[in-house]
Amino acid sequence: MCEHAKALDVLGVAYTECRYGAWEPSEETLEWAIGTVEELFELLERVERDHGPASRP
Repeated sequence: MCEHAKALDVLGVAYTECRYGAWEPSEETLEWAIGTVEELFELLERVERDHGPASRP
């Protein structure tokens, strides 16, 4: 699994599980996931800037 997908998965699980009290991720884990997702959005912004917006279904 690529780092971006793994980070999105961690954030999704953290959000869902924290809501129900089943899991509380470490601050380090959240910082890593948020930083990685921020990198993903920066990459997507560059791609859209260089190649135009992606077509959405």
